Amino acid sequence: MGRAPEPRAEDHALVAPPDRSTRDASRPTRLEYNAGLDGLRGIGLLAILFYHSGVNWIPGGFLSVSTFFTLSGFLITSLLLYEWERSGRIDMARFWSHRFRRLMPGAFLALAVVALLGATIGDASQVARLRGDALAALFYVSNWRFIYLGTEYADMFASPSLVQHFWSLSIEEQFYLTFPLLAIVLMRLGGRRAFGVVLAILALASTAWMAALYDPGLPTSRLYFGTDTRVAEILVGALLALWHAGRPALGERGERVALAIGVFGLAGNLYYWFAVSMETPWLWQGGFLLYAITTAAIILGSVQPGGPTRAFLSWGPFPWLGKISYGVYIYHFSFYVTLTEQTTGLAPWPLFMLRVAATFAVAVPSYYWLELPIRRRRRLIGPRAWLALPTGAAGVVALLLLATLDPPESTIDLRAATSEEQSLDADRGGLRIMVVGGSISLGVGRGLDRWAASTGSADVVNFAIKGCGIARGGRIDDKRRHITGHCDDWPRRWRAGIERFDPDVVVVLVSGWDTTERSFPAWGEAPRTIGDAAFDAWLLSEYETAIDLLSSRGARVVWLTAPCLAMNRRLDGIQDPARVARFNDLLGRLEAKRGPELEIVDFNAKICPGGRFTNRIDGMSDIRPDGAHLSDEAATWVGRWLGERIAALRSDARRARAARAPVEARETRAPVDGRETRAVARRGDAG
Repeated sequence: MGRAPEPRAEDHALVAPPDRSTRDASRPTRLEYNAGLDGLRGIGLLAILFYHSGVNWIPGGFLSVSTFFTLSGFLITSLLLYEWERSGRIDMARFWSHRFRRLMPGAFLALAVVALLGATIGDASQVARLRGDALAALFYVSNWRFIYLGTEYADMFASPSLVQHFWSLSIEEQFYLTFPLLAIVLMRLGGRRAFGVVLAILALASTAWMAALYDPGLPTSRLYFGTDTRVAEILVGALLALWHAGRPALGERGERVALAIGVFGLAGNLYYWFAVSMETPWLWQGGFLLYAITTAAIILGSVQPGGPTRAFLSWGPFPWLGKISYGVYIYHFSFYVTLTEQTTGLAPWPLFMLRVAATFAVAVPSYYWLELPIRRRRRLIGPRAWLALPTGAAGVVALLLLATLDPPESTIDLRAATSEEQSLDADRGGLRIMVVGGSISLGVGRGLDRWAASTGSADVVNFAIKGCGIARGGRIDDKRRHITGHCDDWPRRWRAGIERFDPDVVVVLVSGWDTTERSFPAWGEAPRTIGDAAFDAWLLSEYETAIDLLSSRGARVVWLTAPCLAMNRRLDGIQDPARVARFNDLLGRLEAKRGPELEIVDFNAKICPGGRFTNRIDGMSDIRPDGAHLSDEAATWVGRWLGERIAALRSDARRARAARAPVEARETRAPVDGRETRAVARRGDAG
């Protein structure tokens, strides 16, 4: 009998043939194509395409990447075990050659497309970071670069990197690089059983490590992008492959159980997609592992002969989508982030269709004319194959260098300045202006500083911090990404800045973060938001505490109304126009209550004429590239407008400074709606 044909590792949808009754239980069976596994990829791809479009009905669509992880772990381990049992060794050069043929042609072309899009229609903030991001993608270390930069996965709905999706490919490539070596060592030392025990320990350790690192008060980028925290999902697939390759025949009853498990697994994945989001705490405390187990259950159901899971996943276009899923995935994101409502003027659904059409217009020819011929060795054979990797990499690097020869400064700078990073000593001899608030305030502060520098009439320090509001405490139950403890530390930071800088005017701008739903024990189970009497009273008390501190040395507080935001963002509660209007009405009540200490300036009317979002004002275009934050040009325009308004306060501020008595700020505690909150009381020197 001749040797069985070798499996195509690159097909990525391989499984044992249906007839298991006569197979040797100690040896893996020859691998053959299974349309159901490609169908699983196809359905996962659809979930990602919808999720990245910003739709709200599939908040867990990002978990499809985890599906790919687990499926890859199953397929790659099955291939390695088959080769080991067939030949007693694993040919690493052959394995890595297959991986190169499978992944690199599409990756090179995708990065070339990214370079062209970045050079033509990408916004300045994307182009400014394109070179570093794309090089990290080229060498499959994107995930660690994003961790280093503090990138959040949800930032893709603001102004994301053009290659942010390469983080998952980086994790898979790191797995392909190291896992075969681990397999060789463990199979030689202890066989399949020892291999399985070590993989189980590593999967549990990875899950425990993620749970240990999780803090609801900190961003989750380290957990989401980390190879060490996400590898458990791949290892679950590898464990299934180990069990599946060495088990005896299930028998009729066992197969019925496996088919039922597959159906329950499919239901579990669907539950995750439609009921779980990035902000679900238990997702980071074992939830990813549970999702990987439900995916493994789907795979188990799909490798059985017949059955509902395999039939469903093999239906219609699902397997075809699965076959081209790699290309669609690597090409789609650059089109998604450059073809926006602002750049095309299209409504959400026509825009979705345009993005998908552009993606498939590249992905389908890429699959049939580039990826498939190379994978099946119809192209790049012989010595040319060894030259392809350095040549392709060099070509991509050259394109990136050309596209970023003169990279602009980012139009959106979301770095938070602290008192240690900036000079708090006035040197222009004019008005002293301090800016506080969230990320939009950073742009306002930059604009004010430019106005001050051009007029020589003021000194500006910026204490705004990305993702922070002012309201403290309570449990936040929404789509907010930054539920950060450092946000609540503003009394200490502001007090230090006030003592050193002694501002005449403090500019405050907080937008949606303070309007998101909160709950306190005294409020009962249901969370409350702006417009609720208890919520409004609590929020007003927090703002009065802030005003007490900011004006404690006689400064005038200039509070900007919250601006409208573009409606293509996933932060629904934050961008809700009705909620923004209620918040700005609340600021009017605050002004009436605080009198001369506070002046409300209608920033919303300035930036959103008629109360509607626009990206074109006063001859400028793309003034808020991500739908929220100011471009450099818009920041300068706002700074000039606001600076002139503040200049009118000069004489009032000087009189206040001359008449001001020494003031001491002290912190007390006072109950608000059944909870304790800090309040700052001012006390003048009686002497």
